[in-house]
Amino acid sequence: MYQQEFKLPVKLTDEQRTELEKRNATIDIDVIVAKEQLDAAKGIYKEKTEGIAKEKKNNLQTLRQGYQMELVNASEYYNEDEATVDYFGEDGLLIHTRAMTIDERRQYKIRFNSRQIKED
Repeated sequence: MYQQEFKLPVKLTDEQRTELEKRNATIDIDVIVAKEQLDAAKGIYKEKTEGIAKEKKNNLQTLRQGYQMELVNASEYYNEDEATVDYFGEDGLLIHTRAMTIDERRQYKIRFNSRQIKED
């Protein structure tokens, strides 16, 4: 008769059963230890990346806006003809111009449609 290998179910002995149960218990412990290590690594990752992620977000916002807010020594000039507020640096150069707010227009009694259109 010709012999060949077959994969067939064979009943476990008591020793095999006990050995598998012990191994499963150590596997459960190994899984718990690995999960604790993973949680610790996640905490380290979050701690290291949280600050730089905020910095990157701020940098991207600044790049999109094209400017960043800074404290600058400047003088403020209310241009009533143009209904704007002009800011001049210490060197006398114009740094920034913005439209007057509603309260500023009320203070200087400027009508909301008072911008003059110059005809050439």
